[in-house]
Amino acid sequence: MIKTRKRVRLVREAVAYIEANPRQWNQNTWLSTRSRAMRNPPSECNTTMCLAGHIMAIEMGRERFLSRAFWWDWGQRWKRDDDFDIEERAVKLLGLEWDEARAVFHCTTKSIHALKAHITYHWGITFEDEEAEVA
Repeated sequence: MIKTRKRVRLVREAVAYIEANPRQWNQNTWLSTRSRAMRNPPSECNTTMCLAGHIMAIEMGRERFLSRAFWWDWGQRWKRDDDFDIEERAVKLLGLEWDEARAVFHCTTKSIHALKAHITYHWGITFEDEEAEVA
């Protein structure tokens, strides 16, 4: 369960961003780009991320996050030389246990409604009443 207001707000902000920018969301990959030219860091306009990626982009600032986002294989989990791991950092940031994180981060849905249902069920965060902190 996610219990602090900051963490609840962060998840809600990431979901709101995904709802407003659905073409930048792909729950099947932490970070991907539609351009296969991997010489430069990805830009926001041609990049998709899963929920964990969006959470980290919000926390770090999108520009800073994307500037660090080099990947070693197309559409795969990636690490850089500084051992930056999106899922691991998001799990720690949200204060989750691994099983709680995987229940949502590994949900490969293409439906934002299904993603929100997973978040509510596994993390206790509701979306109908934005004033409610946790279910």
